[in-house]
Amino acid sequence: MMMKNELLKEYVRYGELLKGKLDESLYSTRQFCRMAENLMDKESGYPYIATAIQDLCAVLYAHYGKKPILLIDEYDQPIMSSYEYGYHEELSPFFSNLYGSAMKGNDELGQALLTGVQRVAKESIFSQFNNPQVYTVVREEYAPYFGLTKEECARLLTDCGRVLDEEVRKQYDGYMVGGVELYNPWSILNYAKTGFLDNYWVNTSANFLVRQALKNAGRSFWNTFDRLAAWEEAEVWLTLDTSYAERASDYSLWGLLVNAGYLTVRRRTSANTAVVKVPNGEVMAEFFRIGLAHHKKKCSLIYEIITPHND
Repeated sequence: MMMKNELLKEYVRYGELLKGKLDESLYSTRQFCRMAENLMDKESGYPYIATAIQDLCAVLYAHYGKKPILLIDEYDQPIMSSYEYGYHEELSPFFSNLYGSAMKGNDELGQALLTGVQRVAKESIFSQFNNPQVYTVVREEYAPYFGLTKEECARLLTDCGRVLDEEVRKQYDGYMVGGVELYNPWSILNYAKTGFLDNYWVNTSANFLVRQALKNAGRSFWNTFDRLAAWEEAEVWLTLDTSYAERASDYSLWGLLVNAGYLTVRRRTSANTAVVKVPNGEVMAEFFRIGLAHHKKKCSLIYEIITPHND
């Protein structure tokens, strides 16, 4: 329902912009109007709105003469939520048809950009269009655009009457993307606004998949985790292009933590291994919290085992 409402908002927005300007004899205009009616109909199911993005692209191209660019942020979040709340089987066909119609054989689409933490490679949402070009945090292409560079941060903070000093660097710097050192943009923007060195990014994180994965991690993982929590670097086996939800293992878990921003790759040592590190103080605070909770739970279990019970 939320997706349906968001699509309707876009149709209403463009409907107002193009009011009285569309050629009603065109198929794209008629299809746009039909889809708007389907989106407004509370009883219409997902098969009736599966081509909503494609129909919107068609009417925009017909009017403006330019193929639109489609931006989908956090495309993987609805899929991860479907695993969390148990409606994955119902969700998958909808996104398969929605994205498939929008990006495969859509002659009215210029470009499409999808961003997300996990590459859901085996999901059927990708089965209906050709394999996308994937850019991970170890690729050099577009690396500066994954965050804010030192120069960008300095200019931003100066414009806001603040200074990019060593304390700010320790708290928000440290990410390496394709060899480029970057700051966390969300945290820097919040610091520029408030002037307080708070844990802005980790306080907004509610990653169900990370929480579940950590519950199932083995002893070897936690031994390496403890080294990282002591500000050490560690070499790990990892994969950045496999979803943990699809193939749970320590390899995909390390990849999940890198993709999600909890760790950063300092250097690749082979095709399957890399040296990783906690990037900054903000993330280290979360590592400390996670590690403390894990060891507290482990000590509690040991206590239960060695303490006799008086029945």
